[in-house]
Amino acid sequence: MPLQMVSELAFLTPTIEAADLINILHPSYTDIRINKEAQREFFETTFIPLIKDLGTKSSVAENDNRDDFLAGFVHFCTGLHFLPYHEAQPEFKIIIQFDPDNDL
Repeated sequence: MPLQMVSELAFLTPTIEAADLINILHPSYTDIRINKEAQREFFETTFIPLIKDLGTKSSVAENDNRDDFLAGFVHFCTGLHFLPYHEAQPEFKIIIQFDPDNDL
């Protein structure tokens, strides 16, 4: 087994908790057409509570669980099925970009 794979498996967080995910989310605000205060308010009062809510078992569909939603979100954003162990990769983050000119 390659050393990189052993390292990743040894230092990953197998269960993704909403608090761990929130700790690695970093907003990137813009001044284009939307003021930064509105972006900050959305991130702090809408987006973060939504992640917390969707990360609870009571808020997801009966056949799903919170781990599936959070893991799916992380996989969508990063291509990974786990969060790297913070002590091993403290620089790891997911950037939430506010860019009204970028149509995805």
